[in-house]
Amino acid sequence: MFDIIKIKKAINEDFINLDAVAEIRIVASDGEMNEEKYAKILETFEQLGVHLKKSIRR
Repeated sequence: MFDIIKIKKAINEDFINLDAVAEIRIVASDGEMNEEKYAKILETFEQLGVHLKKSIRR
């Protein structure tokens, strides 16, 4: 995923308009994560400029 962000930045250096869409699906089961760790993960996505289409916390 980080390589995709680097590629996007490299392309954006040469073009005024850039629209990049990538879809990644993450599914985790058979375990639990505390709220603090989950919040840090969401914050990391936000800092990277990754917009989440859907976030489901059960």
